[in-house]
Amino acid sequence: ASLYNWFQHQVTFWFVSFSNMSREPPSSCSVLVIGAGAAGLQAARSLVHTYGVRDVMVVEASEHVGGRIKTVSGVVPWDVNVGPEFVHGGCNSPLMDLIREAGWGTKKYEWPDRYWYGKESKMEEADTKDPDVEKVHELFGNMAKVKLSQGQDISALEWLRACRASEKVVALGESIYANDFGTSLRNLGVREMKVEQALWNQGDEYLVLDRPLTCVAQYLAQGLRLFTSWPVTQVHYQHSGRVHVMGGNGGVIECDCVVVAVPLSVLKDGDIQFHPPLPEFQQQALQSLDMGNAIKVSLAFEKPFWPEDMFDVVCTDCFLPEIWMIRPDNAPREKGRSNYLVTGFVAGDAADVITAAADTKDVISRSLSQLDTMFSCIKGGSSTPASDVFVQGEVHNWADEPFIRAAYSYPKIGSTGARNSLCNPVDNRIFLAGEHTDPGANPCVQAAMSTGVRAAKQIICFRNLISSRL
Repeated sequence: ASLYNWFQHQVTFWFVSFSNMSREPPSSCSVLVIGAGAAGLQAARSLVHTYGVRDVMVVEASEHVGGRIKTVSGVVPWDVNVGPEFVHGGCNSPLMDLIREAGWGTKKYEWPDRYWYGKESKMEEADTKDPDVEKVHELFGNMAKVKLSQGQDISALEWLRACRASEKVVALGESIYANDFGTSLRNLGVREMKVEQALWNQGDEYLVLDRPLTCVAQYLAQGLRLFTSWPVTQVHYQHSGRVHVMGGNGGVIECDCVVVAVPLSVLKDGDIQFHPPLPEFQQQALQSLDMGNAIKVSLAFEKPFWPEDMFDVVCTDCFLPEIWMIRPDNAPREKGRSNYLVTGFVAGDAADVITAAADTKDVISRSLSQLDTMFSCIKGGSSTPASDVFVQGEVHNWADEPFIRAAYSYPKIGSTGARNSLCNPVDNRIFLAGEHTDPGANPCVQAAMSTGVRAAKQIICFRNLISSRL
């Protein structure tokens, strides 16, 4: 616990150091990075630490460094990840490279390890030979082999229907795969899912870091010139000279080139105006992509009411399509506090319905009701095992984040090739980064970081900054 608390102190120190920098950044730099999420921080870090480019600045619209990497405190004795929580895959990943460099630990989990069938009120372990479970994994596991005619694209729901999948298989596909992609089967595009599977080379492990993922953002941010609460409104690159970037507070920064590493939603909503506009093919690419919303429900309890070896449950026909129980290895226990956490994750259409109709109290109430139903079947137990030991809860809706407005992009019908288009530099001065620009349709943290690495390499190539050492 003392090690963990020490590290939390260091993280707090880093946050204060960055947020207390001069409110207004200098008016000139060589490279300006817009957005301090994983992609923007990685781009700046690569330029500064890998290529030796000294005059790099990062501006961030919010007060928060890390973008969608975010935690909340006060629910349990440790900081709870309300954004990304898992490290997907253990190889060919800049995220894993960073974790190893920092000397941090990870713990491997089998995902999923349980299934709950809401209509049947039945719990099943993953190693049970359920034919519907085996079928859904077989279908999605062989996605790269699905045959589509030239230019054809269909939704995952249409594809499952064409495969004559049972209703149970469809329900499993919704809760396992669509929910994980941050959307619903009716929006999930088969052609881009094929691309995602064909290009995925990072392994199938589900890993959990031994500390909050905000540590990754702070590690990336070390040594960078960072300025928060500086939303960009315009990028002017009309002439062959310097780029002029304007902030919402009236400030202007001149630079040689810009990395635009903001969420897809910010670009689509026109928060940043480009003069001249981005090329038509990139505007079309942006409009063809979309972000799905996601909601995380964090519930704290006095004691566990679930089996000791339980990690994750995929739930069909339920309010929460997935729940998990995780405690970081270094997390402290505090006497008199709630030391047990259940996280619920809901995305896509279901998250949109909650956003439109439900408040925090209702979300927590419905989540507890589901947990009561799921675990009341334990022999000799209470009919309301979750409600009996519930202490407090936190609901984080990513639609409510003003500079993000959703969770992450997903393989969308008709969007094949759009991400590749966004990888192209604009006038050798504007470079786009972010998980929505990953050609592999991978919305994970390591994909965002990879696009930052790619943008930095492009800048070095096109601007010849290595030789000038600006």
